[in-house]
Amino acid sequence: MAGFAAWNHSRDRRPMILGTSVYLLALDGAAGTPWPTTRLNRDDQARAGRFRRAGDQARFVAGRLLLERLVRDETGVEDWPLEIGPRGRPALVGRGAGRPDVNISHCPGLIAAAFHGSGRVGVDVEAVDRSVDALGLADRYFSPEEAAEVNAAPSPVRRRLFLRYWTAKEAAMKAIGGGLSIPLDQVRVDLSSPGLAFAPELGEDPAAWRLHTRDLGEHLLAVAVRADAPPGSASLRERWISRDDLAI
Repeated sequence: MAGFAAWNHSRDRRPMILGTSVYLLALDGAAGTPWPTTRLNRDDQARAGRFRRAGDQARFVAGRLLLERLVRDETGVEDWPLEIGPRGRPALVGRGAGRPDVNISHCPGLIAAAFHGSGRVGVDVEAVDRSVDALGLADRYFSPEEAAEVNAAPSPVRRRLFLRYWTAKEAAMKAIGGGLSIPLDQVRVDLSSPGLAFAPELGEDPAAWRLHTRDLGEHLLAVAVRADAPPGSASLRERWISRDDLAI
């Protein structure tokens, strides 16, 4: 906490860079390998202890350590405390207008942690071999235009296209803070552009948003940012992190 207080009050604190960073950690079956909980704070140790399956606990612990490393690298602050919101969304203690924001996502084989210096950020990752009813889900939850594109896609690429839409939408909804409580068709995605569109009831200004998507081969990544500053020139900085990088 002292580290956060020092950053919060010091005029010499590290300036936040316009743009977004994402750290990626490949698990490659190592989710079943024990990850030590001793480096977690007391609340997170308690959360880790509630997981019944070793793989779920490993993903949780690895995700917390990855997020901790990302925040430290971006801010220079050691042990900036996290708080967990009512929907399970992590947030840096003391964040508000002009402060950093973080988010995290995991799926089989991969964890992604995202950071934005001033605004809101959401991240989602999905494995491309995930079993989904692409046609049924698109018809039920996507906009008519998005569903039509998924339906028109050749069978070999249909699931991947569906998941590209899905990750983009979920990243945006996580940045807003509502997660999957927001109807999927209220977030509109154009995969050929970095922009997002929103239903009027969400009250979002599309000009403040930027979408980053990446095809990582076996996984798809989407990062959505609502920036306090104009996001037009914002970039996405990616870094792959190993277990050794986390000093485990």
